[in-house]
Amino acid sequence: MKRKVIQLAHKTLVVSLPSKWTKKYGIKKGAELDVEERGQQMVYASSMQTDAERIQIDASALDTQALRRWVLASLHKSGYNEIEITYKDSSVINVIQETIRDMLIGFAVVEQGKNRCVMRIVAEEQEKEFETMLRRAFLVTKNMGESIYSYLAEGRFGQLNELLVLEKTNNQLTNFCERILNKKGYKEHKKTCFMYVVAWNLEKICDHYKDICVYLSANPKVSKTALEMLKFANEYFSSYYELFYRFDINELTKLNKQRNDFRKSMEKLLKTSKGADTAVLCSVNDFVTKVSDFSASFIALNIPKTQ
Repeated sequence: MKRKVIQLAHKTLVVSLPSKWTKKYGIKKGAELDVEERGQQMVYASSMQTDAERIQIDASALDTQALRRWVLASLHKSGYNEIEITYKDSSVINVIQETIRDMLIGFAVVEQGKNRCVMRIVAEEQEKEFETMLRRAFLVTKNMGESIYSYLAEGRFGQLNELLVLEKTNNQLTNFCERILNKKGYKEHKKTCFMYVVAWNLEKICDHYKDICVYLSANPKVSKTALEMLKFANEYFSSYYELFYRFDINELTKLNKQRNDFRKSMEKLLKTSKGADTAVLCSVNDFVTKVSDFSASFIALNIPKTQ
């Protein structure tokens, strides 16, 4: 779509708004629009909501995992404000309520019938909350790793499941961040995709901590060597957390060397490990690999803006 620039009063340049767009969002004379400069682009946005922010799905053919992880979480991250769900099995409502509680900040079931329910945003997220929520996601993940190490060092295998609530909190926070980025973008628009990768990767990283908790609570045994590798992984993640907020390319180079040394050690350990140790070492290895995957996004996020 192209619009001609009109000059008014010898100084002011004006571009008309497309009538189809103004009707869709109810834009009238005197209405206020948000205007954002993105390099060569000027983005005009209305705060009015439309039917495009509402969607209906039939969950009758979906299993519990697909509904919970693939559908509801995806629609939430995509930015929908209202989701109507139809189903044949009334027990689905329990899965929906559980998903909202564990993953979807700000949502609630506002209507419920025999074969349908409506979940809607009841606490509208604010763009300014993104930075706070992302930092909390980092800190929750950091705390989970450190707590797992402490529990294992003290032999508290039976209490590891207490820490699973931290993984659910990580899900809530990272889902919230991804929703904000999809709806409103990052403050530096060109860096939105890199920030999304950080939030997405942060959620995946925490899954490995969850796997360790679940496995060792049922198989309460781990060697000192595996415990030391877990300690390294925790410290490695902590270094990346600090790097995110105080970026230093020289520090990133050091971390890359640490990862390479870690890989060599891990390869030797996995050749001789058995049982619970193998499961823990594999999770730790995948964890460190995903943490190192932050590197490219961190670099992209810290490229200076051109004037």
